[in-house]
Amino acid sequence: MRRQRVPTTRLCCNVSAIMVLLQMSILVVKCALVSALIVQPRAGTVAPVDDSARVPQFAKSSCGSCGSFAFRDEFLTWLQKECIPHEPLMLPLDDYATPLFPPGPIYLIGDPETTNLAVHLLATPQQSPLFEHSKVDEASKINEKLPDDNPSRWSAVLTGDFLDYQWIHLHQDIWSSEDKKDIVKARLLAKSLQRVSRRHFARKTVVRRIDAPTGATFLHQHHLWGATRAKYTYGLFSKATQELVAVATFSPRRHVMRCGQKFRSHELIRYCACRDEHVVGGITKLLAAFCRDVAPDDIVTCIDRDWGRGDGWHSLGFETVQLMPPLVMAIDKQPNIETDEKIIINRRHLVGAGVTPASSDVQKSPSVFTRPTLSEDIWEDLGNCCLEGELSGADDATKELTALTCLDRHGLAPVYDAGVERLILVIQGSKLEPHVELKRVELGLSPYDKEHLYSAHELWQQSVPTFPNEYYSVSVGVNALLNGARRAFVNKTNNVPANP
Repeated sequence: MRRQRVPTTRLCCNVSAIMVLLQMSILVVKCALVSALIVQPRAGTVAPVDDSARVPQFAKSSCGSCGSFAFRDEFLTWLQKECIPHEPLMLPLDDYATPLFPPGPIYLIGDPETTNLAVHLLATPQQSPLFEHSKVDEASKINEKLPDDNPSRWSAVLTGDFLDYQWIHLHQDIWSSEDKKDIVKARLLAKSLQRVSRRHFARKTVVRRIDAPTGATFLHQHHLWGATRAKYTYGLFSKATQELVAVATFSPRRHVMRCGQKFRSHELIRYCACRDEHVVGGITKLLAAFCRDVAPDDIVTCIDRDWGRGDGWHSLGFETVQLMPPLVMAIDKQPNIETDEKIIINRRHLVGAGVTPASSDVQKSPSVFTRPTLSEDIWEDLGNCCLEGELSGADDATKELTALTCLDRHGLAPVYDAGVERLILVIQGSKLEPHVELKRVELGLSPYDKEHLYSAHELWQQSVPTFPNEYYSVSVGVNALLNGARRAFVNKTNNVPANP
């Protein structure tokens, strides 16, 4: 009797069903393992007693305990949904907390065997604290407050093991923002698990100049800082699909005298790939294209220290030359979590290019280049509050408190970032030097002086004009807030090591 042959289509369907069931089983096991991993904190830290103790005791702060715990719960729920291993980092700072180390839960995320990625959660303030600053990587300053009778008491968290963590300072309003939350989640997935939807290779892409609106739209969708005006906009396109996968924007040329020599200096203003994708070698290819077209002598850029340091840029030839103090912004105070009240929490910029009092027309129809700022009446009140009567001659601390009170009167509270890190790439002697040679000949520029070579730090320190090393504003009230942040900032520019 001939055996009946099973149709190939049926076999394929059965195999596909089995594979789907197998993948679901693996996912369930992974989630179970993740749940097991988060029960115990990292060795050497303070062990929690119950679930509420997983959040450091200093989480209950001026940020408001309700907001802090609600933010924490939402963040942990997302980690579990994405099967990201995580554990609380318990730092015993109850007695030694400083303005440089604000209250807020901290979690290590990623592979528990290798991770050094620490996420510091910062809830939106419900009232105006005197200073709420997110520079966690300067926590070593609390060494000065350790008890003399037990100097090694906190050695497990204050030694190099602690300082070697890669810090992400995650603000609640950024996490919850409709425009930014998908970017934040994609970056966390990429940093913790190297999980991206697609991976492109620069050799399989092509560089083209693109128009400003196209670049601005891409940056608004994929960059946390959004778009800004630029002179040059470059796009990286997939050869296979012609899809735009990365964008870089550059400033106009700026002539700077460095060590007595005229430098053609440009700024790399923005770079990003699609938020859930990775382009291997993408920034290098875009920089090379820019060098071939413009022949810069140096390229300056800055990075957001809320998302770590500039270590990744050093491999491209950039060197860190300046750390900026934290920048103050104003934010709508968080509504009471226990009610059903819903409001949009907006972060308002107080300093920066193009930041001017916002008229009602601008607020109703912002462009991709518009950064939210204060209304005209609040700007006026903030500018005048420190000029009234005896306040005009008051000390900085009194002026800062007056400015904070003014913000509070308008339903606003200050938030502070971790500052920015400025880096410079000197083209001479770098991997990009061959890309400028033809353009330099075309422009009639003299060859590089091979006999007099200067380090990036020498060129930066002996520059005219220079980049400012602090923020400033024409508003007296804003300056009072900036001065308060500056006073708490200990890593001044002259403390940047010569060879970081």
